[in-house]
Amino acid sequence: MPDVVFEITSRITRRQDTHTKRPLYERTLKVPEYFLFDPTGDYLRPRLQGYRLGKQGYVALEAVGGRLYSEQLGLELVQDGERLYMYDAARGERLLTTLELAARAQKESQRAE
Repeated sequence: MPDVVFEITSRITRRQDTHTKRPLYERTLKVPEYFLFDPTGDYLRPRLQGYRLGKQGYVALEAVGGRLYSEQLGLELVQDGERLYMYDAARGERLLTTLELAARAQKESQRAE
């Protein structure tokens, strides 16, 4: 069973994300945290939303400084344009994307040669 679920919302999935999947995650699977992100900003206000499971169901998380905190991951979630980034709250550093990690590995490999 997942501890955290992320849904990337679009015109096609919006209704399913909020009306079908949310009750499944909340009541049936009891997923501790549920996040929705709308990259284009066309379907959700605010574009990044988070919920934490409480005794009565999901409770909306309030953004602090434009960030949502995931207790399950120990990370802060930040929307920047059409991208969603994760920050290590303890170190205050943004986690690199897979593309950024690949570029870093390639540079380190070239330096080693």
